[in-house]
Amino acid sequence: MRPLLLHVLLLLGGTATQHTVMAQGHPPVDPAPRNFAVCYNVAVPSSGFQPFDLLVLEYAEPPERIREFRKQGKAVLGYLSLGAVDRNRWWYGKLRQAGALGKPNADFTSMEIDASQPAWSALVTDEIAAEMLDPKRLGFDGIFFDDLDLLFRNGQASQAAAIIAAVRVKYPKAKLMANRGLEFLPKFSKDVDYVLLESCVTAPDQGQLRPASDLVWAIGHFRRGKAANPKLIGCALDYLDSPQPMSAEERSLYIETIQQRHQAEGLLSCVSVSALNVIPVDPPN
Repeated sequence: MRPLLLHVLLLLGGTATQHTVMAQGHPPVDPAPRNFAVCYNVAVPSSGFQPFDLLVLEYAEPPERIREFRKQGKAVLGYLSLGAVDRNRWWYGKLRQAGALGKPNADFTSMEIDASQPAWSALVTDEIAAEMLDPKRLGFDGIFFDDLDLLFRNGQASQAAAIIAAVRVKYPKAKLMANRGLEFLPKFSKDVDYVLLESCVTAPDQGQLRPASDLVWAIGHFRRGKAANPKLIGCALDYLDSPQPMSAEERSLYIETIQQRHQAEGLLSCVSVSALNVIPVDPPN
């Protein structure tokens, strides 16, 4: 009986040790970010991003800076518009050749994209996302999808959701964030990690707070998206722009009010200027 008991104990001990080693060998689960920043100016000092956990940066962000941020433990998402394209993007010519360009994007220098063209979905999933997420190329942790509202207005919500789903299938570990698209959020919320509620608290062209009903409307849509994906994290981005100058005291109070409204809804808060060319204000405590 003693040898058999010893043998059983050794087996159990070995099994326990094996499980312990396997558990220790797994990479730690990324903690949920406490805050985030959006900035499309590649020239701002990288030290300015020190307070932030999650960064949304310009597609053209230098890869060496992306690597630096990632070494600091930050998650870095690269910008990609699903609804419009600037002429300086390398895929502009491919879209034009494929007949996937629409009309000029109002108030911007870009052209709208016809997302119903299969060429666009293929470009995003097979080429653009591959470049952005490859550690040996651009090396982003994930992608920030912009202009979903534009696609919604153009009657292409289903195509937008399908492109996001295709990226999720091909790159299951990528961190994905969508900007708005709130009216059809339940169609794609299961495929993204974050949704951005942009400009739901302030009206930048007026330099004042929006009616409270605007945020209530946005939160209602967010909750429907979260019902389809309970892990979905809500983020809020609002702007300080004002046609009238503010005193330092007025500006501080304005920022505090915006952040409090974000936090009251359980949203990560980012406050900046609408050009998104500066480091955002420090995140709330």
